[in-house]
Amino acid sequence: MDPGRAHAAEVEVAVAEATCASRSSLAATARTLDREYRRTKLQRYGDVLSTYHRMNLTALARAEKIAGSPA
Repeated sequence: MDPGRAHAAEVEVAVAEATCASRSSLAATARTLDREYRRTKLQRYGDVLSTYHRMNLTALARAEKIAGSPA
């Protein structure tokens, strides 16, 4: 697949995923689970959770750059 088509496909998938997450309970469920597990696991898995959070922020920034707008 040429780069232009690959980029268009990536944008289409990112938009579909964001739309699905915002229209379903997926985003709210993920936030609730994140808060619940953060309280109980932060001490034991703090480094891993920090990496997870940093990866999420990086993915969000990439999605915003690809889509051309904030999520």
